Amino acid sequence: AAWPGGNSKGYLEAPAGGKYDFQRDVIDPKPDLVIIEFVNDAYLDEAGLKAHYDGIMEKLRGAGAEVILLTPHLVRLDWLKSDVLQFDDDPRPYVKGLRLFAAENGVALADAAKEWRRLWRQGIPYPTLLENSINHPNPRGHAIFTRAIMGLFPEK
Repeated sequence: AAWPGGNSKGYLEAPAGGKYDFQRDVIDPKPDLVIIEFVNDAYLDEAGLKAHYDGIMEKLRGAGAEVILLTPHLVRLDWLKSDVLQFDDDPRPYVKGLRLFAAENGVALADAAKEWRRLWRQGIPYPTLLENSINHPNPRGHAIFTRAIMGLFPEK
C-alpha cells in the first residue's frame, strides 16, 4: 500500500473507502511487516515526528505488525536547505527524529539516507539517482532502499 506524492498524515486522514484508505489497505490485511518511508514527512521536526509516529505505531502494533522505519533519499538542494551536494551529516531534523524514534521505541531502522549522503565520496552526485533530479529515485536510487532494508536481514 502506498500514498504516492503524499505524506503519512494525509494517508491516515484519507476518507474511508477512497482510493487511499489506511485502515482498509494497511491495517485490515493484518500485515506481518510494514515498512514506513515518507520523504514527504520531512516537514516534521523531531518533536512533531515523535507525536505523529507514536500514533502510527499504536495502529500498526494493534494490528500485530512489525515495523521498519526507512530513512528517505535526498531531494533537491533547496528542499534540504543546503547549497552543497557534498555533506556527511543529514541536514533534515526529520531524519534525526527517525533515528531517535527508532532507538527509543525498539523499532528497526533501515538507514538509506546514510548511503545517499555518502554517494559523493564515491564520486556520484546524488541527483543522478533521481529520475527527475528533484525527488523521485530512479532504479539505481531505489536499489539503495533495497540494500538498506536487506541489511537488516543478514544471510546466515
